[in-house]
Order: sequence, then C-alpha cells, then structure tokens
Amino acid sequence: MGKLILAGGGDAEQTLPIDKVFESLINKKKPLLYIPIAMDTNSIPYDSCFIWINSVFNPLGVQGITMWTESELDNKSAEDLRQFSAVYIGGGNTFSFLKS
Repeated sequence: MGKLILAGGGDAEQTLPIDKVFESLINKKKPLLYIPIAMDTNSIPYDSCFIWINSVFNPLGVQGITMWTESELDNKSAEDLRQFSAVYIGGGNTFSFLKS
C-alpha cells in the first residue's frame, strides 16, 4: 500500500524537512508526477510552477518530473498513473482544488 503525505504552507526552508521525507519514499528511477491544479494560473503560470517543483526536488536527487495541468486531467486514467513513482499535488487555493 502507498503512503499519503499531507502538508501545507511555508517557504522552501520551512518545507525542506517534509520534502526530504517525500523524496526518501519515492523510486527515483521512475518519474514524479506534479499536478498544480490548486494554483491560480492567472497570477502564477504553469511554467513557473514547473520551475518551482524542479528547484525543490532536483537538488534532492529527483530529476524526472512530469507535470499534468488541469486541462490534461480529463484524458487521464488510473492506468496512466502507473508509470510514476509518486504524485505531488501542488498547493494553492483549497476551494479551487475541491472544485477541480
């Protein structure tokens, strides 16, 4: 059975301990899936989100990161998830996330 890690808020220094725990649990031979669906992409574009996730996890040894945006999720299935070591859902507005 997999693990679920929930965390919220903080800057890079504050979240580093939980990011290290997350990194230690994943298989770095498989890509990490990043889904920033709670972000307000009108003020923070997806490109910036992808740069951020790489800046957090590349130094921890996680190199293969794939991002799926909200518009891409409708065409995905549970089978599509099997190629990934873990799923990281980015923070943002909880109500936007629930709506999605």
